[in-house]
Amino acid sequence: MVRDGTFAGGATPISPTQHQAEFLRQLRSSMRHARRAVSPLFRRRAAAAATRRIGCMAAFRRARDVGLYVASDGEIDPAALSGLAWRRGKRVWVPVAGPAGNMEFALLRRQPAMKKNRFGIPEPPSFRRQRRRGRQLDFVVVPLVAFDRTGRRLGMGGGYYDRAFSGARRPVLAGLAYSLQETPGLPDRPWDVPLDVIVTEQEAIRPRAQHTGDRSK
Repeated sequence: MVRDGTFAGGATPISPTQHQAEFLRQLRSSMRHARRAVSPLFRRRAAAAATRRIGCMAAFRRARDVGLYVASDGEIDPAALSGLAWRRGKRVWVPVAGPAGNMEFALLRRQPAMKKNRFGIPEPPSFRRQRRRGRQLDFVVVPLVAFDRTGRRLGMGGGYYDRAFSGARRPVLAGLAYSLQETPGLPDRPWDVPLDVIVTEQEAIRPRAQHTGDRSK
């Protein structure tokens, strides 16, 4: 690079946006690899610990309609929470990706027939299913690839959850992850919807308590 800010030989300079995109791409790849490498025993123990923590939260106990993702790609499995929710008289909803980049939630019946969508993620069959928008739910467990302690979340890159929960009225959002998925600081992007709580096998992190009165309690 020469002193006037141009690159010798006509090379195109790399913008800060490009640097950020490459950083997130590498972080997403490394975190997904680490998540998939977790042993089956640790995976089961992590899921059990997270279920206990979420089940004790007042926001979960108050909720009538609970959103849960269907685990894939090494994610912590929140399936045990569905049984807990049903025993407490709650309705359970799971995400369904739409063709235009939108996402709704379908009512989950006990022992449903599931099929994989175009991303390889299991979801209920399309016929005879009751749907709701994400903002109509009370408490939603959100998958993630990486998180930081300010409540920022890195997902798979499709933006489905950010679009589903944008706006003033939204449910309590609980990110579910292994502690190894924590990263010191994620970029603050204007379209990202922050989490109210992050639950790992070790702890429940409440990053928004000092700002919102902590709806996750």
